This record gives sequence, structure tokens and C-alpha cells, in this order.
Amino acid sequence: MADQFDEAASVLQHSGPYDAAVFELAGPDNLDAVRAALRAIRARGLSLPVIIVADLAAEEEVSLLGAGADDVLGRHARPDAIRHRLRAILRRSLGHLSAELPCGNTVVDQGRQQILIAGRPLRIGRREFQILEMLMLRPGIPISKDRFMAALYGSEDGPNERILDVFVCKLRRKLTLAGATATIRTIWGIGYALEEAMSAQQVDAEPLVAVS
Repeated sequence: MADQFDEAASVLQHSGPYDAAVFELAGPDNLDAVRAALRAIRARGLSLPVIIVADLAAEEEVSLLGAGADDVLGRHARPDAIRHRLRAILRRSLGHLSAELPCGNTVVDQGRQQILIAGRPLRIGRREFQILEMLMLRPGIPISKDRFMAALYGSEDGPNERILDVFVCKLRRKLTLAGATATIRTIWGIGYALEEAMSAQQVDAEPLVAVS
């Protein structure tokens, strides 16, 4: 168990852009090793959310939380419950208190899994929702294509990253047609970032600077 957690900590630190980690334990065996591995993860400067899925006694859960886990869920927990808990922890770790993530007139409602443009629902695909959600969690911050692909496909052998460009192109078109002020900017050589486009009124209000 200790070797597994040490290996996971090394992978998280050196092998790619992960936003969070979920570990499932078969039982309470070797909890000392698990706690030590969690402390090692935190000692290595990893602040990403960590959720433990295991059937444990209350005092064992508390000890894991004290060692660095962000949450401990029973193995009976439904996958959708784990996903929602993970979203909430990640959202708060990035400074968002509400499940509604706004950018201009565009809102990603994580609770309802819904996109709103000026209060009107916008229907988009599951992958497109994941992409927009990642961007809305970090407005103005470039996100690499590697990070997107890791979030969309995990450790699976996913498709070529060109598929990401296709999803972003479709998402941009849908946002534009819906009148969204949130725009996705390409950061060449890196990936994408979310920005709020200026409205016509804002452009008119911008001061003119004379250059002699």
C-alpha cells in the first residue's frame, strides 16, 4: 500500500497535469502507510484535492483527513456523488464559493450541469461542457492541451489532441451564436484561456489615446 501511494505521489508530481486525485482502499489495512503517503504528498508541495474512498471507522476517517486527505467517502458512494463532491472541493480550492461560475453573461451551473447565456439555457455536448467548466474555473489563465486531455480522457489511451481543437471550435461557435460575452482565446504553443469580450458599449467608452 505504501509503495502504491508513493508511486501515485511521484506520478502526480512529475508525470502530468492533474487537478485532483481519488484513491480507493479495499479496507483499513496498513492505514499507517496510507497516512504516511498522504503526508508525503503534501510535503512534496502538492495542494491538489485528494479524496479517499473506503469503508472505515469514524476515527480512521478523521486520521486520514488529518494526514492530508480532503474527504473520505464510503465505498457505497455513487459515482455521481463522488464526482459532485470532487467538483465542490476543486471549486473551493480555486476560490469559487458558489456552484455557479460566471464570466460576463455566461454562467456554468455545476449543480444543474447547465450553461446559461444571459439567463437562457444553452445545450452543448458533454465534452464541451467539461472544457468550458475547466476554463470558467480559471478565467484568464491559460490551460494547456495536456491538462484538457488528461481531464477529458484520464489515463486512457485517448484520441489525438487535435480532437480538442474540434471540440473548442464547436463550443466557440455555439457560444457566439448564443450571444455569449465569454470567449475562448487560443494561446499558441500552450492551449486555451477564457476571456470576457468587451461589448460595443464598452468599446465606445474606451478612451482614445492620441499618438504623435
